[in-house]
Amino acid sequence: LAAAAVLPGRVAACAAVSSDAPYAHPLTPQELREADSFSQPAVATPEGLNGQEPRVFAEGMRAGALAKGLPAKAHAWKSGVDGWLCDWALERLPWSFSLESITLGPRLTVWVGGEDVEAIKIGAPFLQQLVPGSKLRVVEGGNHGFK
Repeated sequence: LAAAAVLPGRVAACAAVSSDAPYAHPLTPQELREADSFSQPAVATPEGLNGQEPRVFAEGMRAGALAKGLPAKAHAWKSGVDGWLCDWALERLPWSFSLESITLGPRLTVWVGGEDVEAIKIGAPFLQQLVPGSKLRVVEGGNHGFK
């Protein structure tokens, strides 16, 4: 999305798959902010990272995922927790580009699983609405990343 906004002449098409919408955008719906369990207080929800060390939390998520023995999970966590930590932080900061400036129209598709994480399901239509002319596709029965 950032490349499509910043380098419009170099990006021909774009897909956002199970992507977080911009939680810090001025038009972010309250329902989406509340569905972002990671931004909630740790005392209120086990996934709340406000009040706990994100790296420790991510290491626990990684260990749990790897214990399941699923190849897709093993690949997702192959390089450790740094990628997850970077994504988590960047998703919650104000973005330095404007989604509204993306000019791909129908060549940008926002994909979401019908059984995805609640914040992603709520955020996908909002994300799609911010990019003029973009498309939204729901994969029925698909969870986060359609696994």
